[in-house]
Amino acid sequence: MIRLSIPTKLIKAGLISLCLMSSAAVMAVDSNAVGSNAVERNSDAQYEQTQPSEAQLAQMLAPIALYPDSLLTHILIAATYPLEIVQARRWEQQHNSLSNEQKMQQAELESWDPSVTALVAFPTVLEKLNEDLDWTQELGEAFLEDEAMVLASIQTLRQQADEADSFNEMDNMTVTRVEKQIIIEPAQPEVIYVPVYDPRVVYGHWRWHAYPPVYWHYPAYAYYRPHRPIYWGPSVYINFNYFFGAVHWSHHRVVVVNHRNTRYYRKPHKIAYSTGSQRWKHKPAHRRGVAYKAPKVSHRYDKKRYNKASIAHKPVHKPSHNPAVKPVNSKHKANYAKQSQQSRVNKALKDNKRNTASHNKSTYNKSVNQTAKVNHNRSNNSSKYKSPSYNTSHYKTSQHKASQHKASQSPSSSNKATHYKQSNQRAATQRSSTQRATTQRSSNQRATTQRSTAQSKSHNRSSSKSHSRHRSSAPQQKAR
Repeated sequence: MIRLSIPTKLIKAGLISLCLMSSAAVMAVDSNAVGSNAVERNSDAQYEQTQPSEAQLAQMLAPIALYPDSLLTHILIAATYPLEIVQARRWEQQHNSLSNEQKMQQAELESWDPSVTALVAFPTVLEKLNEDLDWTQELGEAFLEDEAMVLASIQTLRQQADEADSFNEMDNMTVTRVEKQIIIEPAQPEVIYVPVYDPRVVYGHWRWHAYPPVYWHYPAYAYYRPHRPIYWGPSVYINFNYFFGAVHWSHHRVVVVNHRNTRYYRKPHKIAYSTGSQRWKHKPAHRRGVAYKAPKVSHRYDKKRYNKASIAHKPVHKPSHNPAVKPVNSKHKANYAKQSQQSRVNKALKDNKRNTASHNKSTYNKSVNQTAKVNHNRSNNSSKYKSPSYNTSHYKTSQHKASQHKASQSPSSSNKATHYKQSNQRAATQRSSTQRATTQRSSNQRATTQRSTAQSKSHNRSSSKSHSRHRSSAPQQKAR
């Protein structure tokens, strides 16, 4: 056995280097963990900075906090789809000559969210949402960011208006208090009045002086009641799909049911506690490409923002196996994501038109080729089966050429032709003689058969006569 002697100095140096490496790795892991925690804290701080405060929410919600609960839910949901609000307002202006019933029947055929469609019957509300789009978008994103906080702010504003005695002597709305929650409903079940009020007066003493309430100036057609904080706009008779949303105040969330066949009045608590009710969910497809401003909301919904219908019409790009083709960079993907949805839709429509045009051309060319083939086959068949006049003429020309060729031949060839003719004549005479012999044999056979049949008939007649005579003689002998 050979023993290796390792000096102790090398062993000590190796142990020291291992200790140093392990300590450095631990420090790197700790630094990465600290960095990730710092990033998360920074992101949370950014979300908290963008989230509106209580004063900002009160300032924003002041003009709509005293609306009936059914109309309030439609406004909160429709505010998350600002582009559809603009489309609905333009559509309502174009169809302003129609009655409310006809207008709603045609509006339900559009591809908007049901809450946006329900607001078409309230042109004053739709006009305010369309005019102040910044306010509408901020309201929608605040509702998406923290739904419970928005509903809690509405309840604080209602409590403040109740303390200022603004709910006294209300003709067209009923105010009920359930578990310290104020619920506002229409006085007549199927007639909705839009309340018109000055938020600087109706809430009494405004607590947030740095954030004065948003004030909407209404035209002169609003029915003003003197010495009353709340007065009313024109009434809207509900004969369309409307009662499908409510607020579950105890859980601070909006609840919806299927919007079909919801033209008849249902109380909010029945909608909230019904078996088919479910919590409202935002649909990014109805956003129609409008970007989210709040980072928290964009992080949650930005991937689903684009309309799935437009993406379905886009052609699918298969990965190429060619190594010369380079992959798409992340910058190109980011630029592609930043494109507006309208340009994508237009491009998809153009591609669809091109595909349909190319398909029509290909089908037309196929039909033309098929007809050409059929005509070609018919012409070939007609050339194969021509009239007999052509064949006879061809036969005549060939016979004429043969006669000319015979005339030009030598005398030896003419002798051969005469000998060939004579042999053919002999064969023809032999054939005619054999045919005559066969005809004579058949005629003889026929004659013999006729004779035999005649003899058998005569024999039968004679036998029948003798038999009849024998029968006639028998009774005569008995009589004797």
